[in-house]
Amino acid sequence: MTDDREQTAAVLQGRMSWPDAERCAEALHAAGGRALNRAQAVEVLKQQLPPSRAEGAAFDLVMAGLVHYVAPTSNDSMLAARPERTTDELRG
Repeated sequence: MTDDREQTAAVLQGRMSWPDAERCAEALHAAGGRALNRAQAVEVLKQQLPPSRAEGAAFDLVMAGLVHYVAPTSNDSMLAARPERTTDELRG
């Protein structure tokens, strides 16, 4: 394993067994490694782990500097919070 994969596996080992950590590190490396952001890492990890464990593992990787954290923009979070309204609804 390369240094990045070993480092990733070591971080992940805090949440899982060494064989699972190695498997996840390999999957992350194949998907782009350090070029991934947190959301992308979560998606890769969800293929290997239950969703709740994937979120936690991705957080650990962000804290270790092994994947990037990209904050959602205020517009993204607003749109996700409520559906689009029609013009008639806005007029009241």
